Amino acid sequence: MTSQQTSAPTAGGASRKANGTLTGLSTLLRMALRRDRFRLPAWAIGIATGVITILVAASGGYSSEAELAERAEMLQRPALIAISGPSIGVENYTLGAFLTNEAIGYMLIVVALMSIFFVVRHTRTEEDAGRAELLRSNVVGRHASLAVGMIVAVIANLAIAILVAIGLGTAGVDSVTWEGSWLYGLAMAGAGMFFAATTAVAVQLRGQSTPAIALATLLMFVMYVIRSVGDVAGAYWLSWFSPFAWAQRTYAFVDNLWWPLLVPVVASAAAVALAVRLSSRRDLGAGLWANRPGPSSASSTLASPSGMRWRLQRGVLIGWTLGIVGFGLLYGPLIGDVESVAANSTQIGNIIADTGGSAAEALLAHLVSILAIFSAIYGGAFAVLRARNDEVQGLAEPVLATGVGRTRWLGSYVGVAALSSIGILFLSAFGLGVTAAASVGDDTILPKMLLAALVYVAPVLLTISVSVAFFGFAPSFARPAVWLLASYAIAIGKLGELFGVGGWAPQLSPFSMVSRYPAEDVSALAIVGLLIVATGLFVVGFRAFRTRDITTPV
Repeated sequence: MTSQQTSAPTAGGASRKANGTLTGLSTLLRMALRRDRFRLPAWAIGIATGVITILVAASGGYSSEAELAERAEMLQRPALIAISGPSIGVENYTLGAFLTNEAIGYMLIVVALMSIFFVVRHTRTEEDAGRAELLRSNVVGRHASLAVGMIVAVIANLAIAILVAIGLGTAGVDSVTWEGSWLYGLAMAGAGMFFAATTAVAVQLRGQSTPAIALATLLMFVMYVIRSVGDVAGAYWLSWFSPFAWAQRTYAFVDNLWWPLLVPVVASAAAVALAVRLSSRRDLGAGLWANRPGPSSASSTLASPSGMRWRLQRGVLIGWTLGIVGFGLLYGPLIGDVESVAANSTQIGNIIADTGGSAAEALLAHLVSILAIFSAIYGGAFAVLRARNDEVQGLAEPVLATGVGRTRWLGSYVGVAALSSIGILFLSAFGLGVTAAASVGDDTILPKMLLAALVYVAPVLLTISVSVAFFGFAPSFARPAVWLLASYAIAIGKLGELFGVGGWAPQLSPFSMVSRYPAEDVSALAIVGLLIVATGLFVVGFRAFRTRDITTPV
């Protein structure tokens, strides 16, 4: 009897003997790749397509050396250096130099967001749903999930590098060489891996997915600002603290420097090592930044669903607001320089001021629209879909079992999302207007910026309504739908204005349907139309949620 017991250990005993920190990695990785078999190719193909689209559009917009030389002269102004980059290859400006100097910064934002989402999806989201605890109780090592998240991010970024390199190398543009194409793709992948590694640190610090994503995204904004400030001030040592600069300092298609690729490799390795160390010091499902203990008696506002929503999202909302408002404050002082650029460049007049307004008004309209898109992302992808997180964690069902109905429960999330997004939009537009007015010496800019923010309330609400509609019908697709809409608005709608993408494609974005005030007159028809569509989607989403089953934890 004793012999049988010792020769046939229980599953738990086997688990304890075999359980190293990476035990079960291969099985978890296969499962993760199967789950992402559509998501991962969609991200990689979409980003690669965006880069190639920018090159094709630039090829049509700058068909002569004179036009490229004119743009190179324009790019040496502080306003454009802050937005794009440090004037790489301006002595003999080519389409290849254009990609490295101007396009890569915008695309790295999308690559960073992709990396953030993949790491959070396979780490913190698994803990929030309770699946990580079930797996950890079996033959799965402590760091296996973290390793899976990083490996998936590596695969995604390498896929982007390969697709971008092949797409650019086969484009048939003289200055876009094969060597530069591979360097360009790997530079994007290197920056993406750094953001994946810093996200691995963020998920150890913050409990739950949404705060972790918010912290990682805030770091991305900070890195972009560091690059801008360093390049404008000529303090290039400061720019080297930003992965945006690491990618640009490869000088792809100009000098083709390969050694800067070592910087993201070393930095990413250090961040991953820190994440592993922090992971060993925290409890499963918790973050190292513990929530502060609240008062002994709750405020009366917490007795309502809306009051609870405000309290739980307060930290994330403050961080997101500071990031977007900081963006507006950064670019406002550069508006005065744009007028002098437009006065000496016919090309900038064709690209920016084609609306009939001044170059400063056109750029202000463009900046406000960017602020509106990021404000809508907070409301649609974070604030509303906090309801989805609470649902899968089992926090919704106990509340709905009380006197709180489904409409009131979902309405609390939607109300907080709408008011927060609109508030972020107006605060950031106010900051942009104050600093721009000071740089130009025109007191009328501030009220124009506030009116411009009012124009973009309709697209912001439409984005939130898309999130609500998908949450009602297909909650698993709600967040991808919002990010697809926002990515399209940035990559095709807004970048299309800067890089000359014409036709009907940019106009499909709700942020391009409204007038570009103050460069154009306000169009009430477009605003009313978007509000009607948004209202319909809100109604559809609420009705669908009232009839579908509530998701329970696995």
